[in-house]
Order: sequence, then structure tokens, then C-alpha cells
Amino acid sequence: MSTETIDSPTIQHIGIKLPPLGTMLPHLGGAFWALQRAKPGSGQADYAIIVPTGPEFELRNVAWGGYGVDKPGAACQWDGQANTKALLANADDHPVVAPLMQGIGGLTDLYIPSLREMHNLAANGCDAFDPDTWYWTSTQYSRDYAWGQVFNDGTTYYYDKSWSGGAARFVRRSSLESLIP
Repeated sequence: MSTETIDSPTIQHIGIKLPPLGTMLPHLGGAFWALQRAKPGSGQADYAIIVPTGPEFELRNVAWGGYGVDKPGAACQWDGQANTKALLANADDHPVVAPLMQGIGGLTDLYIPSLREMHNLAANGCDAFDPDTWYWTSTQYSRDYAWGQVFNDGTTYYYDKSWSGGAARFVRRSSLESLIP
């Protein structure tokens, strides 16, 4: 294991030499596209966001769902995994997570990125996202709106949860140590 220091504006890790962003890691089921800081005070470790490739990991023209229904368990800007779990509790009301009920491509730990995770993926230039569309995050803005991310210019907006004009891209997380061959 390398003893280099990884020092970035957002994350510092000592003793781990990480692969370049965009590196395919078959043992993790996708490409490494982001280092993500865990929510402060959560007790969770920082992690890597892995973006699987293939059309089965993306939905097009899908509504977030649950318009007019407050979903406080899906309001975290940091933790897309927790938000997605809250949405899965009422998957019939949230079409954006319906495919995750059975797992996709043999992966059962997929989720929709949170607002901050999407910001990170957009900032890193993740090419798995179509720059000509916008993507739902798993983060609710209010009882009527949820956050969405645009990848061609990096902007974030909130959209009507019932609008089916957005897309959803499923990702997974992994420990930083799992990135080391």
C-alpha cells in the first residue's frame, strides 16, 4: 500500500493511493467517479461513489413521485443511500426508485445520489450522465419539490415531484480501501 497523501479541497486521506477518476473497477461493478465526505457528525467513514455502466442503471422520463407528501426521511443533502431507503419504504408512490426493489444487474445496494453526491459527480465531470438532460437527486426540497442536477453546466434546481421530465441514475458506494487493487 502506498503512503502518499491525498490532499484535495474537500477530502484528505493519508496512506491510500487512489485510482484516477473515471477508472473502471469491475470488482466494484462500475467506475470510480467521486470521493465523498460523510455527513459531519454521522460517524460514517468517507467513501467512494461508484457509477455502474449500462442503460439498465438509468431511468428516463420518470417522476420522483409523492407530490404533496412530505418525506422527511429523504431530505438529507449528504446521504443518498438513506434517502433512497426512505423512498423505497413507499416505492409505489416513488417511481424513481421502483426498479431498485428487485436489484439491477445483480446489484442490490444501488441508490440515487443525494444533492451533495450529485454536486460531486457533476464537478468531477462524470461522463455516465447525459449532459442534455437533468437528473433527480434523492433529496427532497419540500413536500412538492425535489432537487435535480444538470450536468452540462453544473446547476442545481428543484423540480415538481410529479414531473416526469427527469432522469435517474443509480450508483453505489464503496470504502476507499476497496479502490486499491
